[in-house]
Amino acid sequence: MQNNVIWTSKLPSHIHNEEIAAELVRISGEQGYPVQKAKLYKKLEKYAGFGNNYIITAGKLPPVPGGWTVEIESFEPEERQVFLNVRLKEENGKKTGEINRLVLKMIDEYKKEGLEIEIEEEPKEFFGNWVRTMTMKGHPIVNDALEDFIENMR
Repeated sequence: MQNNVIWTSKLPSHIHNEEIAAELVRISGEQGYPVQKAKLYKKLEKYAGFGNNYIITAGKLPPVPGGWTVEIESFEPEERQVFLNVRLKEENGKKTGEINRLVLKMIDEYKKEGLEIEIEEEPKEFFGNWVRTMTMKGHPIVNDALEDFIENMR
């Protein structure tokens, strides 16, 4: 995956770990690359916020000079499909697949983290289980996190 740096800057050391996520959201909006949410991503070892095809990150600088280095980079979104287990219901002669409420709440949170998510309406049988197909498009790190969550809910 080829990332291109779009914008870079440094922030002073008086901005603490608890404040940097909110600062990234503010800066991203000012630069025209808005994100809804930023947080620490251990895989990146940085604070990050994701958009459709860009990421804003803040990495801690060494104690001297201190502060943060902030970058906005573009990336090519990755598309994946995942099966969501559903509880099959029949209403008016039509089969519907009900998704777990906790999974739906987490899907909403991952949308705030920059994923584009679509879920098929029609349930289908897959190896004896009823599922609905979810298509997600975004940064591989966020895709991995949601996919791991769904896998752990099975």
